[in-house]
Amino acid sequence: MSELFLRLMNPDPRKAEQAYERQKRRLIFYFQHNNLGPEAEDLAQETISRVAKKLLEMGPAAVNDRTDEDLIKFTFGVARIVAKEGRRLKKWGAGT
Repeated sequence: MSELFLRLMNPDPRKAEQAYERQKRRLIFYFQHNNLGPEAEDLAQETISRVAKKLLEMGPAAVNDRTDEDLIKFTFGVARIVAKEGRRLKKWGAGT
């Protein structure tokens, strides 16, 4: 998990870890709600990894002026893409 992602969640490391866990639970719930239950935890982690990678590409200057709400919206935008990919893989039996 990216340090930048954690710092964006909260500058306090303990609070950042709590925010990360809360966000991960929300993502797992989102994937379960979208009929991707067995893969929900993996898809949540994939989403967080993609968000962290994008934030690193953007650099601290580009992300410092973003709000918590911006980060949540962006994360769930990525989650929608990951869910679509997950359904496609499930439909075609990939990975089994």
